[in-house]
Amino acid sequence: VSDVDWFEKVVAYLSEKYEMIDTRQLYDYYYNGKKIQNACLITVDDGHLSSFDTIYPVLKKYNVPAVFFVSPLIAQRAGANNFWFQELSDYNQEDVIEIISEEMGVVYDYSSSFTSNLRKLKVDGLKQVIQIYQAKHHVPAKPSLNMTIEQIKQIDREGLVEIGAHTLLHPFLATETADRAKREIVESINQLEEILQHPIRSFAYPNGTPILDFTIREMEYLKETSV
Repeated sequence: VSDVDWFEKVVAYLSEKYEMIDTRQLYDYYYNGKKIQNACLITVDDGHLSSFDTIYPVLKKYNVPAVFFVSPLIAQRAGANNFWFQELSDYNQEDVIEIISEEMGVVYDYSSSFTSNLRKLKVDGLKQVIQIYQAKHHVPAKPSLNMTIEQIKQIDREGLVEIGAHTLLHPFLATETADRAKREIVESINQLEEILQHPIRSFAYPNGTPILDFTIREMEYLKETSV
């Protein structure tokens, strides 16, 4: 979110029309038989810096709860400043397609979308595409676009916005091996719990389309982590 005035209008409108709830109220509705009506829960994926600079101040102004789903690995800058899709966002798609086809040996399906073709690659393959592109076109890695650990800790400490897990590197989980998919889910939760020193109660599947991006396999891994 780059336009704070637009976002404030959105939050003001939602606050007038709906009961703005947090995840505890949502869980009580689904699992404990509690009644809620006309309810709205705001969630924000990825932990982009605008979550701290733009979104969070507006939520505080209106006292509106939300959930920010973040990667502890990205926030710690532990080998990756940004998610793969953030690095790829302004790359020339034709050049990326050429790398996928010729360098990675993946058959590119021109009848499908660019994103659909990216789903064929595991996250390590996506990182390799970025490295090849940067070397061929003399493009440096972008500076970090995401919140730091200290910013995440501050939000968590103040209590209005819940911090949830969002894997380590935002893979297409259904494309990954079983071991890698499980590690992406379990380790993102474990690392956040270690950083924030309390249980993590919420998780968002990256990319978000059932079957295409995550399957029953990933749902079972997530159930195993439940406290």
